[in-house]
This record gives sequence, structure tokens and C-alpha cells, in this order.
Amino acid sequence: VLQGPTPDPESRGLVRQVVGFFAIAPFERWSLAWVALADYARGGIKRYILTLRSMVGNRIGEKVLRVTQPTLVVWGTRDYIVPYAFVTSLAAALPRGRLAVIPGAAHGINYSHPKAFVSVLLPFLRATGHRPSPLYSPGFGWRRVLS
Repeated sequence: VLQGPTPDPESRGLVRQVVGFFAIAPFERWSLAWVALADYARGGIKRYILTLRSMVGNRIGEKVLRVTQPTLVVWGTRDYIVPYAFVTSLAAALPRGRLAVIPGAAHGINYSHPKAFVSVLLPFLRATGHRPSPLYSPGFGWRRVLS
């Protein structure tokens, strides 16, 4: 499952990514920002800058060509960091790719829209022959997400 991919070649500039971040901020849960800030604080400014450089330089469009497994690309209609045209091209480039669109979700779909995310994830996993792990426990959080 590919959710919230790194930017497309057209959007790789650091300034454009910062603008995109502020554009999606109203549509993300604020608690996600605190999680991200805490992670970046633990890593330090040097690690943060290296992460941004890595993200901006990631050639995901080339990498997906090597993926042979069934892949679900999940995108939210309010993800202004990664354009719809790019996720569509990613899903099409994957030999066994499929695109699921979550209305109203931004970049952090699994965090801000867990029910919607799981509602597209579980059917995909079942359709590709995956079953819950023996460690899966319906009472361990999943029931809250699915109900």
C-alpha cells in the first residue's frame, strides 16, 4: 500500500513542498503536527534537513516500475502536496496497481481518516489473498477503527 507518496517531479522544490504543507494543514488533525514535530525534534535540525532533501530527491516514479506485487495507491482529495495526476500515473505505472481516492482527506490519510483508509485497505488485502495475521486481535484497537 502506497499512501502519501513523495512528490512528483513537477512538485519537488522545497518551497513548493512548504507551500503544500501549509495548504493541507487545515485538513489534517492538529495532533498529527505534534507527532511530526516531536519526531523532528528528536532527530534534530540536521536530520530534518536531510529528510527533506531525501524526500524532494526521491524518484518514486522510477522505483514503482520495479514493484511486481499488487499495490494499492491511496490518495485524498485534499492532498495538495501530491497532485491527483501524479498518483494516477503512479497507479498506472505499477504492473498491478490500483488507485483508491478518499474524499476530504489530505496527505496523512491513515492518521486523519483511519476508518476510510481501512475501508479501502481491507477489501484490497482480501482481494489479493491476504488474511489477518495469527497475531490479529479484533479487540486490540481495530474494532474501534472499523465500527
